[in-house]
Amino acid sequence: HACEYPCRNDDAFPVNLGFCQSDSCIQYSDEVMQHRNLVILFSPCVRAFVLDAESDCIKALIPDYAQKPMYTLYEDTLGEPLADVYFLPEQPKLGWVSRRLRGSRVRL
Repeated sequence: HACEYPCRNDDAFPVNLGFCQSDSCIQYSDEVMQHRNLVILFSPCVRAFVLDAESDCIKALIPDYAQKPMYTLYEDTLGEPLADVYFLPEQPKLGWVSRRLRGSRVRL
């Protein structure tokens, strides 16, 4: 998920996500949140897909309580999660950590 913890805003995002949200500088945007679920296929040709959480086929996979404004598609809905991917603004490339080999980090 991108934009994991947007800051609380009484008008735009009145959802309390707890401690991890407390110092967030991420401003809520419905358009961005709707497209925050990503699928990355690690194959000889790495490919990434942005999922539209309002499309019927994706919305059907999201529990009612996790739909708008959160748009949270739980990762295990699509199978076994294999890695966590990090998008760091100061880095020109993606970084990822295998869930099977937690200590090893690989750059794409």
